[in-house]
Amino acid sequence: MNATDYATSCSAAAAQAAAAAVVNNTAEQNMIAYQAHILAANAWTAAGGPQITINMESYAASQHLAVAETLANAALQAQIAALSTTQVANLATAEIVGLSAVSVGGLTSTQVAALTTVQMPLLSTTQFPAIASTAIPGFTTAQVVNLTTTQISVLTTIQVPAFTTAQVASLPTAQIGVLSTTQVPALTTAQAVSFTTTQLPALPLVDMPVITTSDLAAMSTAQLHSFTTSQDVLITTTQLAALSTAQAAALQTHQ
Repeated sequence: MNATDYATSCSAAAAQAAAAAVVNNTAEQNMIAYQAHILAANAWTAAGGPQITINMESYAASQHLAVAETLANAALQAQIAALSTTQVANLATAEIVGLSAVSVGGLTSTQVAALTTVQMPLLSTTQFPAIASTAIPGFTTAQVVNLTTTQISVLTTIQVPAFTTAQVASLPTAQIGVLSTTQVPALTTAQAVSFTTTQLPALPLVDMPVITTSDLAAMSTAQLHSFTTSQDVLITTTQLAALSTAQAAALQTHQ
C-alpha cells in the first residue's frame, strides 16, 4: 500500500471511530479516531503533501459536530415524516418559510399532497430542490399548476423524471418556458409524449437540440407539427435521423 492509499484508509478508520465516539461517548473511541488521523496526516506528508498539524481538542470537537449534525438531520426528517396531513396543511406561513432543506426532504408524497396552494408557492429555491423524488408524484394537479416558474427552474435532474405524465401535461406554458438544458434531457419518454400541442411551442429554443432522440422519436406527428419554425430549425441532424418519414414530414421546416 502506498502512502496516499494508507492516508485514505486511515481517514476512513478515523471517520468510523468518530461516529462510534458520538454514539458511545467514549474517550477511547475519540483517541482511536485522533490517532488514525495523525497516521493519515503523516502518510500524507510522506506522500509529498504539505505538513498537517492536528490538535486533539479541536479535532474531537469537529468530528463530534459533523456526526452529531448527521444524526440530528436524520432525527429531524423522522419528526417531519411523523406529521399528519392535517398538521402539514395547518402549518403557518412563517413555519413553511422556516423549514430547513433537511425538513422539506423528509416530507412524504402524502404530506406533499396536503400542502395547500397557498403554502406551496412559499417554498424557496433552497427548499424546493430538497423535496424527495419519491414525494414528487404526490403533487396534485392544482399544486402543479400553482408552482412558480422559479420553483420549476430549480428542479433537479433527479426530481424531473419523478413527475407523473398527468402532472407534466398540466404544466402551464409559462412553466414549460423555463425548463433548462439540463432538465429537458432528464425527461422520460413517457413524459415527452405527454406534452400537449399547446405546451411544446413554449419550450425554450435552447432546449431543442438537447431533446433526446428517443424522446423526439416517440412524439406523435401532431406534437412534432406543433413546434414553431424557430424551434424546427434547431433540431439537429442526429435528432432528425431518429424520426420516421411521417414524423419528419410533420415538422414545419427542416435543416
